[in-house]
Amino acid sequence: MRRLIFYGCAALGAGIGLLIGVAQNSLGLAIFFGLKLTVVGMVLGAFFSNIGRKSSKKEQKVERDLEREEWERAELERVARMGSHDTSPEELTANYWRDKGHPPFMNPEDHDPRG
Repeated sequence: MRRLIFYGCAALGAGIGLLIGVAQNSLGLAIFFGLKLTVVGMVLGAFFSNIGRKSSKKEQKVERDLEREEWERAELERVARMGSHDTSPEELTANYWRDKGHPPFMNPEDHDPRG
């Protein structure tokens, strides 16, 4: 739909320019006004169809929230696959720092290799 508005405005500008030139009985003037008003039509078409428009802050916030939810869901699934089958993802995330990122009951021994 945006392209239709854009090209429609460009064609309307070209048509008006050609009509002005033909009314003056000059082919060169018709081509000149046609090209000039085509550019004006393209500018107006871009404005009306919002081509090159940046999304609003509200739309960006919604996109960020969706991405964050998707990431959190994927992270919970990854953590659930990492642990035992009877440990819920909520328990794993609650105990993540205590377990230092390792699945429950699989922590490597904390020892000094030199000692």
